[in-house]
Amino acid sequence: MHPQLQAAIEVLGPFLESLEQPVAIIDKEGKYVYYNQYDAEIDEASTKEALGKYMLELYSNLTEENSSMLGALRYGKSYIDQHQIYETRSGKIVDYIHTTLPLYDQERQIIGAIEIGRDIGNLKNLTNQVLDLSAKLYDRTNRETEENRDDTGIITRNENMKKILYELDLYAQTDYPILVYGETGTGKELFVRRAHLKSKRSEQAFITLNCAAIPDTLLESILFGTVKGAFTGAENRKGMFEIADQGTLFLDELNSMPLNTQAKLLRVLQDGQIMRVGSNVQVKVDVRVMSAMNEDPLEAVEKAHLREDLYYRLSVGLIHIPPLRHRKDDIALLANHFVKKHSEEINSKIHLIHPQVIKEMEHYDWPGNVRMLENVIRRSMMLEDPEHVALNRLHLNAKNYLFPVDSGADEQAGNVPAAPEDISLQEMMERYEWKLISRALQQCQANIKQAAAKLGIPRSTLQYKIKKYSRSFPKTREQS
Repeated sequence: MHPQLQAAIEVLGPFLESLEQPVAIIDKEGKYVYYNQYDAEIDEASTKEALGKYMLELYSNLTEENSSMLGALRYGKSYIDQHQIYETRSGKIVDYIHTTLPLYDQERQIIGAIEIGRDIGNLKNLTNQVLDLSAKLYDRTNRETEENRDDTGIITRNENMKKILYELDLYAQTDYPILVYGETGTGKELFVRRAHLKSKRSEQAFITLNCAAIPDTLLESILFGTVKGAFTGAENRKGMFEIADQGTLFLDELNSMPLNTQAKLLRVLQDGQIMRVGSNVQVKVDVRVMSAMNEDPLEAVEKAHLREDLYYRLSVGLIHIPPLRHRKDDIALLANHFVKKHSEEINSKIHLIHPQVIKEMEHYDWPGNVRMLENVIRRSMMLEDPEHVALNRLHLNAKNYLFPVDSGADEQAGNVPAAPEDISLQEMMERYEWKLISRALQQCQANIKQAAAKLGIPRSTLQYKIKKYSRSFPKTREQS
C-alpha cells in the first residue's frame, strides 16, 4: 500500500468508522484497503473478507467498465451522487447512491479511490407506499366532498392585496398554469388552493408535492410513476400526474427541483403526456399545474435554480404575494382574527388586543410574515394571565417578550382590567376607549387635531367619539 494512503487511513479511520454510511477505499491495484462496518452490513460480508481482495470479487454484476471506483482509479473521474444497483455474492440487491473520488499523492499521482454512499432501498419502499396512499386518497369514486370549499382563509383589507386576489380569481377561471411567489410565511399555498377552488376543476383532485422534501433520485418516479422492472423493487405505480388527472397538481418550492427533472416537466407541459420510469409508452394526462417558490423567479433563473423556458411556460398567471411589512394595514385585522380563531382552541378568555400592542406590532417587520404572526399570537395567548380579557404583550419565544404594556400603567391607560360581572364586554371596551381618548386630549391640551393624530384616527372620528362618550360616561380625572 502506498505510504501516504496508509497514513491517511490511520488518521481518518476512526472518523470514517463512526459514519452511519458505507465507506470503502481501494488502492492503485483495485484492492480494498479500507471497508467500514456499515458497508460490510449492507453487502452481507465481513470487513475481514473484503480487505486485500480485488473489489470485483465481491460483486457479481460489476465489471471494470461499469464500476465507478475503478473508473475513478484509472481515469481520475469523479462521480457525485451516482445511482447504482449492484448484486452481492450472496445475491442481495443493493439500491445505492454514492459519491466516488480519486485519491492523489503529493505528486498528483492517483494512488487509490474512495467511495461514500447510502442505501436508498428503504426510502424507495416508503415512496411507493406514499404513492399508493395518494392514489387511494384521491380516488374520485371514494373521495368525500370537501367541506367549506369557499373558505380559503385569506384575510385582507389592503387595497394592493385585493387587486392581487382579483387577478388571481381571473386566472383561476382559465386552465393556464399559475406561478405564485413570495417570502416564506406569506401563505402561497392558500393562494393556490383559492385558485383551484374557483376553477372548473374544483370538484377534482388537488395534489400537493413539496419538491424540496423529496430526494432528487426519487422525484422523477414520484412525478411520473414507474413500471415493474424499471429498477430493483419497482412496481406498476401511478405518479402524481396520473393521480391528479382532471385536477390540479401543486408543485411547491419549484426552485428546488433538479434542472434535469425540470426539463422533463417542461415536455409534459408541452405535450400533455407522461412516460413512467422504465416505460416507453406515452400516457395522456389532463392536469393543471400550479407552482410556488420563495424567491423571485427571474432571480431563480439567473442563479440557475429555474430553467428559463420552464419559467415562461409556468408563469402565464404570475402572482407575487407582498410580505406583511408591505401591508401593515392588515396586521391588526389578522392579529384579531387569530385571537378569535385560537381563543376557544386554548380555552382562553382573551378576545381583544391592547391598542398599544397593536401599534407596536404595526412597527415590527415580521420577517416570518403571516405564519410568524399567527404563531406569536397563539404562544402569547397561552402565556398571558388567564384572567385577562386582553392580550397585553407578545412573546417572540418562551423566554423573551415583545411589545409589553407598562405593568404599572393602569391609571395611564395601561393594562386592561378584568370586566366586572355586571358590565358587558362591549361596555368595557367603550370605557377603555374613552379612557384612551381622555388621556390623549389631556396630553394634547384639548387640541382635537393633535389628539386625533396621536390616536391614529381621523379628526372627524375623534369628534364623533367625544360627543358619543361624553354623554355616556362622567368626566374622568384627566378632563377635570
